[in-house]
Amino acid sequence: MDHNHVKKLDRGVVLQNLFLLSISLIFFPILPGVSETQPILLLLLGGLCLLTGRMSVNIYAALLYYFFILFLMVLFLSDFNSEYLAEVSKLLLVLLLVVLAYPWIGFGSKGFYKLFIAAHLLIAVLAMLGLTAWMESYFGRYTTLEGGRGISYLASEPSYAATYIFYVALVYTLGLNKGIFNSRVMQVMLLLILLSTYSLMGFLFFVLILAVDISLGRMYKKIIMGVLAVLGGALFFVTVDRVSTELIPLATSVFSSDEGVLQLALGFPSASTRFILNGVAILDGLQRVFYFPTISFNGALPTILSDYGLGPVLYQHEVIGALYKAGVELKPQALFPYVVYMFGVLAIPLLLNPLSVAFKVLGQRKYLFFMVCLALIFIFFFYQSQYVNPIQFFVFIIIHKFLKKTEGVV
Repeated sequence: MDHNHVKKLDRGVVLQNLFLLSISLIFFPILPGVSETQPILLLLLGGLCLLTGRMSVNIYAALLYYFFILFLMVLFLSDFNSEYLAEVSKLLLVLLLVVLAYPWIGFGSKGFYKLFIAAHLLIAVLAMLGLTAWMESYFGRYTTLEGGRGISYLASEPSYAATYIFYVALVYTLGLNKGIFNSRVMQVMLLLILLSTYSLMGFLFFVLILAVDISLGRMYKKIIMGVLAVLGGALFFVTVDRVSTELIPLATSVFSSDEGVLQLALGFPSASTRFILNGVAILDGLQRVFYFPTISFNGALPTILSDYGLGPVLYQHEVIGALYKAGVELKPQALFPYVVYMFGVLAIPLLLNPLSVAFKVLGQRKYLFFMVCLALIFIFFFYQSQYVNPIQFFVFIIIHKFLKKTEGVV
């Protein structure tokens, strides 16, 4: 291997580390008070890399052009509706971020993970010592181990922190199974940091990472990770109040009662909010083929809910009803449902790459890994994701790159 090739590889790994760092800081309020999700560093880094002439022509570049054309059409037909301009432009921004970052989405080096773990352990120690008050004034609603909640780390709340920690832990786990890394201790530390967010989403991500590891590992590794999963699950169920007060009662009601959707929604307002807003947005959008909505989602919500027998939700639901009465603009809690509401069936191409990656995993007969991919599609595209958070796409890109490097390997 010549010197120039080694230098090129080193430069590539450095850029991968920088992109991993930028993703880790996606919820960090670089511009306080502007937005909870700020991919500013990611956008700047992607722009700088673009100036070097390195750009990958892939499905996301095609999707960017495709949705840009639809964006212009919907603006023209809606007389430049301000909500459409603001919300659909977020879709274009996140697709641009993916296009810019695509060549540099990789596994990085162990130096990044050492720095990541050290920084988060420091924050955890400060949280346990009650020395994070200064972070509350900077993040706005920062939480650290108060009221049964976990540590927010480099985000404004624990569930946001769980998202970027999950991505870093997933990338490391894939790199571990590819032979790039060899430290199980480092993986365990990442998983413990993920669990310390004390969020239901964090625990779900924890289980999914272990499932990936079990699917890819040898038998003795599967046993070890299985034991770790049981211990982690037991710890989470014991320490997190929402499991006993919300999750278990909801699951019991869903599987053991004859209650309808409306009764479940009103009985479990916190757990049902995302399902209601996302579900009605998708159901309404899929009725449109080649035409766009005439009014905003918030304006159409009373009619949509009524059409599906959920009219009382707008006034009796503890979360949705309270927000609606307060004049808050309600919208779907994930990007994809809003895109479906706007573009109808024309929004389906946004799922092409995640589904393609999932079926490539299935083609390698990694059945548990395939189920993980389906779960990630549900979480990021149908349940919860910040509109301008590219992690919802990055997870499938890194899985695709992992598969590409391991094809033919037994």
